[in-house]
Amino acid sequence: MLFEATINLLLCCLLFLLFSLQVSGQSVSSRIEADFTIKEKDANGKLGLTKGTVYYDKDIKKLVYKVVFPGKEVVVFSDTLVYRTVNGKYSSKRASGMAVKFSIFHLALNHNLQYFGLNASKYEMVDIRKENGLTVSTWLPEKEYREYMGKIVLSQKDNKLDGLISYGPDGTVIAKQFFRNYTKSGLIEFPQNVYEFNYLQGVETKKTMEYSNIVLDKQENEEYYNYPVTINNN
Repeated sequence: MLFEATINLLLCCLLFLLFSLQVSGQSVSSRIEADFTIKEKDANGKLGLTKGTVYYDKDIKKLVYKVVFPGKEVVVFSDTLVYRTVNGKYSSKRASGMAVKFSIFHLALNHNLQYFGLNASKYEMVDIRKENGLTVSTWLPEKEYREYMGKIVLSQKDNKLDGLISYGPDGTVIAKQFFRNYTKSGLIEFPQNVYEFNYLQGVETKKTMEYSNIVLDKQENEEYYNYPVTINNN
């Protein structure tokens, strides 16, 4: 499904962090929800549009997308699995290749989005400079991982994450992400627009994620924050 592939690609852009990232920092807020719109264009030129609401509680660690368009369904990322339900019935389960604690939602709630969690990982900063009003830093994984993972170039503007360029071990660009139009809710600053470009086998795919009505620590909609990942279809 196009939506599921979109979310999975977004998460997989963080895959190289899984081996070491230790998300740190304490936050007063523990949950976040927002309306989302995802627009995308895949490698074949196919256009996709998906809308709904996303829920995340950093203690429960389930990233839940309640999709309302183009069809109604719920997509749940729990641990390293993706579950889909349609009309309240279990539809499918598969590996996602990514733990939800490496999403921008978890990083934001833990005040780790500014450095994309790199400052709490086994990546190390090897260069920092000022460039066109941005603070640009280069990060390398520890030597034993450089056969599999390349450098990351991170940019910040006004002390907020502005962009990421991820490289493969051969030096080719594999993904770009840009974070724009931050809004502040409580102590959390969150980008309302995320632009993503992925380069798989030399083919570019594009995605735009728009977030609105961002709310922290809402005590309603508990059934979505802790959405069941096993459903009896009988």
